[in-house]
Amino acid sequence: MKKLGTFIVLLVFFANTGCSEEYRNPPPTKYVEVTLKNVASEAVHMWITGDQINPNNKLQPGETTRILYHKSDELLKEEIFEESLTIYAGRNGSTLTSRTEKVSLGHDKMSFAFNGRSISKN
Repeated sequence: MKKLGTFIVLLVFFANTGCSEEYRNPPPTKYVEVTLKNVASEAVHMWITGDQINPNNKLQPGETTRILYHKSDELLKEEIFEESLTIYAGRNGSTLTSRTEKVSLGHDKMSFAFNGRSISKN
C-alpha cells in the first residue's frame, strides 16, 4: 500500500512538472467584434476577410450581424496584433464594394454599414 501511495505522488509530480506553462495557461485569443449593417433599400451580402459571399451572410434592409474576427492561438505567438481587415458587400455572386481597415486585435469593436453604394465606418 505504501508503494502505491508513493507511485501516485510521483505520478502527480511528474504530470504537473511535465506540462509546459504555455499549455496550462494558453494566451487568450485576440479578436475584434465586427458589426455589419445593411442600411440600403435592397438585400445585400456582407462579409469580411476569410469568408466569401454565401446565403449565410445575406442581410435584408435594416438587418445587422456580428462577427468575431480572430487569430488562432498559434498565430498569436508571433505577437502581431495589428493587421488589415476587409469588409465586402455584394449581390448575385459579385462584389459591389469593399473597404479595408487596420484593426488592432484585442477585444475591440468596429461597426460598418452599407448604404447601397459604399461601406462606411460607424
